[in-house]
Amino acid sequence: MKVLILDDNKGFADSMARILNSRGHEALSLQSAEDALKVMRAGFRPDVRLVDMGVTDMRGDAFIRSMTDSWKLEQDPTRPASPPPPVVAITGMSSMEDVATLPNGMEVLHKPVDPEVLIARLEAAFGLMHPEKTSQE
Repeated sequence: MKVLILDDNKGFADSMARILNSRGHEALSLQSAEDALKVMRAGFRPDVRLVDMGVTDMRGDAFIRSMTDSWKLEQDPTRPASPPPPVVAITGMSSMEDVATLPNGMEVLHKPVDPEVLIARLEAAFGLMHPEKTSQE
């Protein structure tokens, strides 16, 4: 499973990437939405995205919309459209204002979050989009 981790808390993002990588996943941690968009435009295609709603250079909901718009533009018009990779949103905010504009049904985890719980949510999101891959493991 390829995971893009976007969180301006470098310690958190890097530790999550290390844990995921140690379990055989390919995780990339970035601290800015701008860098994450550049990496994806350059060809990194995550299976699931972990997005902090409070990233300093762009609100998490705006970043999610931007990624979804880019995903739609990259679709091959001669093939059936595929949905964008799922997002697991996290926040350290106590207010729900930062998650009010997220798509219905998007799960938001509140920091601090147990790494095991977070990994289970990422793997579950991946499994929903790729049941054929999870059933082979």
